[in-house]
Amino acid sequence: MFKAFFSFFLFTSFLLAYVDSDMDGVPDENDRCTNTPLTELVDLSGCTIKKLISEHNFDLVLGQSYVEDSISTLSLSTIKMDYYYKNWSMQLATSYYKSSLDIVNSSGQNDTYLSLFYLFNPLDNFFLTLGGGIVFPTYDVVDNNMDYTASLYARYKIEKWSLIMGTGYNKIGDIDSSNNLNYNNKLSYNLGVGYAWDNKFYSSLGYSRSNSAITTIEDLETLSLYGYYPMDKHWFASVNYGYGLSAINKRENIGVSLGYFW
Repeated sequence: MFKAFFSFFLFTSFLLAYVDSDMDGVPDENDRCTNTPLTELVDLSGCTIKKLISEHNFDLVLGQSYVEDSISTLSLSTIKMDYYYKNWSMQLATSYYKSSLDIVNSSGQNDTYLSLFYLFNPLDNFFLTLGGGIVFPTYDVVDNNMDYTASLYARYKIEKWSLIMGTGYNKIGDIDSSNNLNYNNKLSYNLGVGYAWDNKFYSSLGYSRSNSAITTIEDLETLSLYGYYPMDKHWFASVNYGYGLSAINKRENIGVSLGYFW
């Protein structure tokens, strides 16, 4: 019995002597790179030789929004997928609508957007995002053609605050064979301020203005409120509210979305 106890004591002492604080398989006394993440493969010295987390990431976002004014209602169901690699990102998005007005289509698919973005960080806390894309004419209406987009957005962080501004350009490819409408290329800009309430919840208030694609319609102005909340490392949700300031613009809209990141 003494022999068994002594063997157990030696085994326990060995375990206590083997300390691997970052659990990378290399004991602390030989570990030259401490606090290595569990997602990294290390060498015999405990230093990273390979990251096991892929630099390629995706997310899928489903959204629902509702727009209303005094004469019409419009509901939109959106689907969006993003791909991220280092400073690059790509987005594919489309939506399905249902309108209360008896127009060309009372329901159907809107155009489909394919966009590419690149993120710059030229100065501390200052970020620029340059984008460009193609708008595929999946909205079922006569003379709907492919459009092209370009955008530039800037964000400057001051502790928990963010100052946001941006501009976008849409080259309209649509034509009107009936000669009842004249189409414009669209130029838009937006200004806003954001605040990170804690490590998770983020909100912003913004103003945007855009000329209409149809020359006879006045510019569209909107005030918007946005909130974003990541529930864990995969799931996130957002909510937005907009109020149209111009007479032709829809007066109010509200939307929610749920996304999954991997």
